[in-house]
Amino acid sequence: MPFSLYQYSDMKPKPYEPHWALSFCGTVLVQHSSIRLPLKDESMNIEALQNKIKKSESETSRLKNVERKLSDCEQKLKALMAGPDCITITRLKDGKIIEANDHFFKTTGHNRDDVIGRTAKEINGWANPDDRQLFIRILDEKEEVSNFETSFCHKDGGIVPYSMSARLIELNGEKCIISITRDITDRKKAEEDLQRSQSFLYNIINAFDDPVFVKDEDHRWVILNDKSCQLAGRSREELIGKTDYDFVPKEEADVFWQKDQLVFDTGKTNINEEKITLHGKTHTISTQKTLFIDSESGKKYIVGTIRDITEQKQAEEALKESEAKFRSLFDLSPQAIALSEIDSGRLVDVNDNFCRLTGYTKSDILQKRTTDIFYSKANRKKFLNELKRSGEIRGLAMDFKIKSGEIANTLMFSKIIQILGQSLILTIFFDITEKKRLESKLHQIQRLEAIGTLAGGIAHDFNNILFPIIGYAELMMEEVQEESFIHHASSEILAAARRAQELAQQILTFSRESVPELKPIKIQPIIQEALKFIRSTIPSTIEIRQEIRESCPLLIANQVQIHQLIMNLVTNASHAMEDHGGVLEVSLEEVDLGPTNRDDPEFPHGNHLCLTVSDTGTGMTEAVRERIFEPYFTTKEKGKGTGLGLSVVHGIVKSLGGDIGVSTKPGKGSTFTVYLPAINTIGKRPKNSAAKPVPGGTEQILLVDDEEPIVRMEEEMLKRLGYRLVPRTSSIEALEAFRAQPDKFDLVITDMTMPNMTGVRLAKEILKIRSDIPIILCTGYSEKISKEKLSAISYVMKPVSMSQIARTIREALDKGLAGAKRKKHV
Repeated sequence: MPFSLYQYSDMKPKPYEPHWALSFCGTVLVQHSSIRLPLKDESMNIEALQNKIKKSESETSRLKNVERKLSDCEQKLKALMAGPDCITITRLKDGKIIEANDHFFKTTGHNRDDVIGRTAKEINGWANPDDRQLFIRILDEKEEVSNFETSFCHKDGGIVPYSMSARLIELNGEKCIISITRDITDRKKAEEDLQRSQSFLYNIINAFDDPVFVKDEDHRWVILNDKSCQLAGRSREELIGKTDYDFVPKEEADVFWQKDQLVFDTGKTNINEEKITLHGKTHTISTQKTLFIDSESGKKYIVGTIRDITEQKQAEEALKESEAKFRSLFDLSPQAIALSEIDSGRLVDVNDNFCRLTGYTKSDILQKRTTDIFYSKANRKKFLNELKRSGEIRGLAMDFKIKSGEIANTLMFSKIIQILGQSLILTIFFDITEKKRLESKLHQIQRLEAIGTLAGGIAHDFNNILFPIIGYAELMMEEVQEESFIHHASSEILAAARRAQELAQQILTFSRESVPELKPIKIQPIIQEALKFIRSTIPSTIEIRQEIRESCPLLIANQVQIHQLIMNLVTNASHAMEDHGGVLEVSLEEVDLGPTNRDDPEFPHGNHLCLTVSDTGTGMTEAVRERIFEPYFTTKEKGKGTGLGLSVVHGIVKSLGGDIGVSTKPGKGSTFTVYLPAINTIGKRPKNSAAKPVPGGTEQILLVDDEEPIVRMEEEMLKRLGYRLVPRTSSIEALEAFRAQPDKFDLVITDMTMPNMTGVRLAKEILKIRSDIPIILCTGYSEKISKEKLSAISYVMKPVSMSQIARTIREALDKGLAGAKRKKHV
């Protein structure tokens, strides 16, 4: 090796001449001297000489010790110079290299002659001259440099990275630099590979939309992706090496620490929903933490992901609140509501009112198809087509079958809504079954009223026709002998007219135009008499069963009406069973009707007589049932009914303030139920005048009717009673006659319905002229009476018999005379 541990000016030491030796023990320079002892000195005695010898021996021993240490250092330096590092010694003042080891030459490609005595610049050593200037500056300031990384040029032009350490030493009185450099090509490559690997890792974790982090066993962050930094609102440099305690409140950091430690202790992946406060704002996060163990070092790490679910939780809370509101509205709605699937029609949910409407429980119908339970596929197709066409349905009429088998009438309001990502049909059902029933009933009432009005008009004209027939028949019977043919013929005419009058009375009863005499009656005997009579007229195959309670109270009614009502009902029932026989049941009981007992809320409550007539006959369809109370409507063959029976029953019941209903099914028979108010429900009895025979008179009467035959007949009839008549066929002419001589007349008899001026209007005008004049108003249409009734006027219904008109005239005249006397007395 060209570098020597010891270096002298020559190989023989001279007395007291200092020499140097380099001991590279941590680059420490050690100096010593060689001392030559004289062999003889006359001035010294033996003792002094011995002392000198001893001193010389001591110095020699010391020098040997130094030489031994220097030898050890030389061995170490040799080993160092032979090591894998490049070592050079360079003079500081001129930068010339004065020594280098073999590895330096091998690494750089230079030989000894290329390097020794030349500067690094001359051999093109430094790849970057600025690095040399920086290196020298650091060395001047600190006298040493450690791990200074730079690059040197290879002889062939290649550039090699080195890590360089150096120290200033003094060699032969000159400052030198001893440098140790190490080729770090492999390390740099490893670092670059690591950098690429880390860059690849960061690219991967930065590709995640969620924050990703790695913590060591001290719970410090060692890896964070960009999303983690964004969530924390800090740079990666600020976060690496820190813990949760450095950034979030302690109570939150304690929770994170415990959850992290649980992963370290158990090795199990931990998924949690946690709260974290950053920059004064609380976030809800979902974390997943997994244990990772480094296979080389055995160190444990937590690899975690964070998902900020604050907005999601807010949306969930809003959705929960919305769903709670929807559920409240869904459950508390007074209407029936259902949720169903669009394609299958399966019911997903229904509210309680839907169950009440249909009669099903939720367990009965949920997950069932609507077409399997409620309505047909054709109806659902119609419903879906309308929904798809307009996007929603508002008031689609839909009838469907409920659990009892009955048909519910509804209006459907539907829309497609989203619930938990599923498209469903929300349908609200408005139950209009009762509304339609009431509408049907109202329609029937209106139809009956219209027919009644028509019937009343017909009856009025019919009575006008019958009036002269009956009157003339009675006059003829008075003119001839009772045994004569004319008397017999007149009697037959009168009988036929009476039958026609009864028919007109039935029409008026239906239209509630008759005003029969009402009084308290016990109807049990009337029912039993009617049943006794009907027993003899119906086939023996029909069994009659009756349950008539004698304890039932009285009823304000007319005996003829009640007899007619019962006869029509039982006759109708027997006709339904005449082909195959059956059972006819009649019952009468007292019932107390409350608000819930009747469909009609306006029907008066209280005690009622309930008359029930039922049969086991053919029954009726719904279409027939709706029309049974219409006059002249019948399902019987020609000659077996007029179609007036049930319409008359309806008129009687309504005139008595009652109600009638019917339940029926084809092949199952029919049941008619009649409710009539008991006497304690009606209150005061109506006052009825008793029939009293009245003689004729001689008073003068103004007779007014637009029908000339009636005027002639009445004129003849009243003259026979002794009265003096002034007949008029025009109400206008009659008024003028009265106005001309008001005191001439004792009584006015006028028709109700006349052209130009009605009988009521005429009566009012006459009363204006003379307020005490008695007036009798005749009509065949009692509706006019109820609307136009005046206290000063007496009324009679056409056709009227001679005896009836005679009594009415006498009562009116006597009443007028009594009033006149009272006024005169006053």
